[in-house]
Amino acid sequence: NMYEYDILVSVKFFSKENGGRENLPPVKDKEYTYRPTFRLENDTFGYCCGIVIGNYIENYKFDTDLLNVKVLFLRFSEIKNKLSVGKVFQLFEGTKKIGIGNILQIRE
Repeated sequence: NMYEYDILVSVKFFSKENGGRENLPPVKDKEYTYRPTFRLENDTFGYCCGIVIGNYIENYKFDTDLLNVKVLFLRFSEIKNKLSVGKVFQLFEGTKKIGIGNILQIRE
């Protein structure tokens, strides 16, 4: 089953000055082409996911809270029972923490 998303999140990408990316992840509407590692706060390991940085996102810039960003996990079943609305997570590229956010909604 292909769902539109597993969770909706609020996420903030760090600017280079704050230790983040050089450029914002590329916008591709409806496509999970951006694939950082999703790590729950206090967890030591992360989960593979895809994120849609769609054209619907307003104020797409660094160090800004972006709302209702879609996240789809490679293996949703492995992380589903650890998720709850309001829970904080971090996004990594390798060992570099490039963003932080919280969970707004979880699909049934």
